[in-house]
Amino acid sequence: QAQLQGRYRNIDQPQTISLDHELSATIKNISVQDAELRAEFPIVQLQARHQGGDNRQSLDFRLTSQQTLLNNVPLKQDPVFILNAELTPVKSTARLKLDIGQQLSALTDAEFESSTAILKHNGSLDLKQPAILAKWLPDAQAFDWQTFSAKLNHRGTIAGLLEANADSGLPALVPGFQDKLQASLQIDLDLNDIAYRDHELSIRAPQLKLALNGKQRGRKIQARADIAAPSLSIGERNELIELTDMAHQLDITADSRLAGGDIEIRIESRLKNAAQSYFPLYPIRDLSLTGRVHSSRMESFVLDDLLLNNRGGGTRLSLNKTLNRTDVGDSGGKPKSSWREISLSGEIMQSLAEIDTMPDTFQGQGRLSSPITINSSDGALFNIKATLNLNDVSANLPEQELHIEGLNGRVQLSETIEWDAENGISLVHDSERNHFARIRYQDVQPFLSNQSFFKIARMRWKHLEAAPIIGSLHIQNNVFSLNKLKLKKGPGTISGQLIVDYFPGAERFKFRGNATGIRIGESRERIDGNMAFVFWPAKLEIDGRLQILRLNRQHLVELLDLLDPFREDTALNKLRLPLAFGYPNFVRMEMAQGLASMKVDLGGIGGALIDIEEIRGIPLGPFMNRHVAPLLQLNE
Repeated sequence: QAQLQGRYRNIDQPQTISLDHELSATIKNISVQDAELRAEFPIVQLQARHQGGDNRQSLDFRLTSQQTLLNNVPLKQDPVFILNAELTPVKSTARLKLDIGQQLSALTDAEFESSTAILKHNGSLDLKQPAILAKWLPDAQAFDWQTFSAKLNHRGTIAGLLEANADSGLPALVPGFQDKLQASLQIDLDLNDIAYRDHELSIRAPQLKLALNGKQRGRKIQARADIAAPSLSIGERNELIELTDMAHQLDITADSRLAGGDIEIRIESRLKNAAQSYFPLYPIRDLSLTGRVHSSRMESFVLDDLLLNNRGGGTRLSLNKTLNRTDVGDSGGKPKSSWREISLSGEIMQSLAEIDTMPDTFQGQGRLSSPITINSSDGALFNIKATLNLNDVSANLPEQELHIEGLNGRVQLSETIEWDAENGISLVHDSERNHFARIRYQDVQPFLSNQSFFKIARMRWKHLEAAPIIGSLHIQNNVFSLNKLKLKKGPGTISGQLIVDYFPGAERFKFRGNATGIRIGESRERIDGNMAFVFWPAKLEIDGRLQILRLNRQHLVELLDLLDPFREDTALNKLRLPLAFGYPNFVRMEMAQGLASMKVDLGGIGGALIDIEEIRGIPLGPFMNRHVAPLLQLNE
């Protein structure tokens, strides 16, 4: 139903025409619906009045929706939309207003001065506890809209968009305004009582402030965004992190044609404190992040001088990164662009003295630093190379009864990681064993460069102590190579090569070396020997050979008791009898598939009277379960 009435003068004379008319209308039963949402407007009242003449136009427009339903839920207040506009040769103004009771209020004012051709605008938006609108807002079920509120204010000017018409003086669009725009904008946004929760993630922020200031001169855009949150808590499953006094500043310089121009972003962030349960040992206090990001025509992406400094945790990280777009073929054979080539370099430094939140778990001194490079040619495989420098490092782990003192040196690391959308990040393991990694280190040492060496002044684990320990450590993917090892234990020395092959489910320890002057057992007499073996912790199996070249009678007795503590092995018992009348010259053991063989050469009367053959089939399972498994915390 509609009614139109008005007065019209001088219709046939455009220069002196005068209009004054009103329109009243009632529109019923409007419905808007999609798969999940439904809006019903049973009664819509429209009122409009237009006055014009002599280059002056004015419009008053009011739209009211009564008995409005959103998903069958009635609104308590009627939405009202109001437009007031006035156009004159000197100045034109417009006002837009939308109200839904106290829940939503939006207002925008615009003013155009014909003499300066400048458009000024300002406005506000108030959103208070929009529970009734929850189903119409993003992730309605995850957000708590009962307490949420928001307030936005904006103001600015635009020149080069509109100009006064030469005949009427009324506003009109400037041809080709894209290259002539000169604009400024300021936005202040306050968000209060933000609460989000789904099955795995929860976020709560009592207050979040955003201030945006920007200007445009032709094709060039400059903007600055300031984001501040006094507190923010993030929970994921059973973990929680609480951030205090967080602030971010972004300075952006860009071409309005993002795909065909350059864009530069400067970042400056700070955080006063972060209490977190992900890694309680590591404190996060007085954290700052600065950096510069530059992109040229969306073909290259450069990260310059990214600096992360956690003063409370003693960490400093600097990064530089280049990312290039390359063409790759899709399934149809047509080329398409993708971010593929990645090059990243930087350095990380860590002071152990600042890691002091849990002294019962960890205490440390000294500094770690490492230059690092990351390269990828396909965006899926990433090669990481780093050299870890250790300076006067000392660490104490009371719960593990481990103490390391005076660690200095350099360790080389080379890793390859793989990324895909389904499985995320995973470490690439060496599935094929490299034969060169199994040969003697001294055979290839002259051909290796950038040697890494370390020295530990003293190390103590439980009741075992060694001082000093010297060696060369290199980490490549899942292989830890400890070469040129020299470990001093009292007057004795253990030297050789240790390789730890950390392949999940099939870990292996390989050792080849010598032991001289070691004093063990109750007699504390010297023992010399050499050994080469491979040990599988998961299976508690050991293969290899052990030769003891110097030992006394008590050493051999203790070795037999380790292998057969209850003296149930007949062959080993036959060895115990002549041992009472002689002494061992040497012992050789070979181990394979859970069994061992032993050859003993006896001196003295026992060795002269009795010929001792090689003992075979000695089971190693009881020894491994009784003495080795507890050290590995494995079940029998």
